[in-house]
Amino acid sequence: MKKKIKQKIKESLEMPAEIIMNSPKIVLDSNLNVWIENYLEIIEYSDISVKVNTSDFIIKIVGEKLLIDFITNEDLSISGRIFSVVYE
Repeated sequence: MKKKIKQKIKESLEMPAEIIMNSPKIVLDSNLNVWIENYLEIIEYSDISVKVNTSDFIIKIVGEKLLIDFITNEDLSISGRIFSVVYE
């Protein structure tokens, strides 16, 4: 019910979903950087795999020499050689 109300507000105000519904926003810059907004927690972190929980799904980043180079309560930046981004 709450999600439907937020969806209607988003549509009527023509605002991005990540603002109204707290949906994750993922930006992939080539295969060198992933920026995630509105994440909840880091589930797994190593130099070959990072798993991040969001309100909608889990994001798994696979690569090599992965490094969390920026982190706040809501934003996360991962750099390295990225092979895949999977939604679980």
